[in-house]
Amino acid sequence: MESICEMNAPSKTGAIEFRIGAWSSLPSEHWTEVRMQGRTNSETMQAAGDKWQISVRPGGFSGSSDTEEVVRRRKEYVAIFLHYEGDSEALRAKYSITLVNQLPGKADSVHNATVVTFGWVSSDTADRANGLPEIFKRSTLEDESQGWKVNDRVIIRVTITTFGDLESTVAAPTPAFTPPNTLSTDLKLFLTSGRASDIALYCGHRKFPAHRSILRARSPYFEGLFASTMRDADADGLPINDTQPDVFEQLLSWIYTGEVAEAALQAKDMLEHLLMAANGYECGGLKLLCEAKLCEGLTVENVATRLVLAEQAEADGLKEACLEFIKPNAAAVMGTEGWKDVMAAGAGLVSEAMAVLAGVPNAGKGKKRTAGEAGLSAQDAEVEEMRGWKVPRLREALQGRGLATGGLKAELVERLEGAIRGTTASGAGAGGSSGGSSSGVTA
Repeated sequence: MESICEMNAPSKTGAIEFRIGAWSSLPSEHWTEVRMQGRTNSETMQAAGDKWQISVRPGGFSGSSDTEEVVRRRKEYVAIFLHYEGDSEALRAKYSITLVNQLPGKADSVHNATVVTFGWVSSDTADRANGLPEIFKRSTLEDESQGWKVNDRVIIRVTITTFGDLESTVAAPTPAFTPPNTLSTDLKLFLTSGRASDIALYCGHRKFPAHRSILRARSPYFEGLFASTMRDADADGLPINDTQPDVFEQLLSWIYTGEVAEAALQAKDMLEHLLMAANGYECGGLKLLCEAKLCEGLTVENVATRLVLAEQAEADGLKEACLEFIKPNAAAVMGTEGWKDVMAAGAGLVSEAMAVLAGVPNAGKGKKRTAGEAGLSAQDAEVEEMRGWKVPRLREALQGRGLATGGLKAELVERLEGAIRGTTASGAGAGGSSGGSSSGVTA
């Protein structure tokens, strides 16, 4: 029961709601005090004059002191917690958690909690969350005939009452509903519908209606192509002869939405073909994404082939990763069919690979010197150290300065050196030589 003090104290009441639209995709690991996986948080929301967040653990929750029997039982339950995101050091509040039944005429499931204190409870211990670890059996919730989950959607509502003359940590009331960002969806529909298209792209047996302005804005290749008055006057369409239709479809998807279908990336050889297409059509962000994913999937069997691909696509990040992978696995890699492709790729790549295997440092890299050696200034020492960085670190440094992250390693070094020496304007080169990529790998 509430104390007399709480019953008579000023109070504020409000509610927040967490709509989970893809329940089956949530992580389902069991959550403990020392294992943080399996937790899905809502956005921070405002209610009762303060800030809150709902977290859901589909795989359940147990504390470090719970018995094995309790842990085993709680793995069968969904756990829901209320997190305090405000600034108060001792906020008294009570709350109730409601699972909304989405079938007509069915009652919701309401679970009340006692009054608790949120905020700092000591100088080194924070108690900013409270919840119900056995609020609902997962098997019952996931039975769509029961109404708690309908069309893979679950709705959780938390009603909160705060007590006391506490100054609100919310600057101003805002609508509880935040509209979704539909830009990607809208532009994808604009592409697939062919609405208002002014150019037809013919790839293999397929026709892709498209829009010159979008192609020009997102690809320097198309910018240069359509800048020609002769090409602008060509109303018959544009043949695409160097790319497969399914690969070109994903390239267009990236140009319009900044996204590529994950299922498409799993298709055999799609990443390899898409990397070459991104390089040819100067889609820098897509090229970086393909490089990263190809680096993640290196094996003894494919690393030699991907090394040749990196050379052809001018993908220095992938090349660097391949050479680093080959170094400790040289004997196994040189016994694969792909190594024959390396040997046939030309003297330059063969020499580079052999130098790495022999442990020879990159040309010009040499021994690092400090600012105190050979009269180097601090700026010169910073530049010299930077020249020894790997491609990912160079890109991170460029991104932190608001500069383009695409291009060959030599271009990245030159761009970053200009920034260090102050010869590059702030934010200049956002497109860079990578073909109009932004500083990241998204749209």
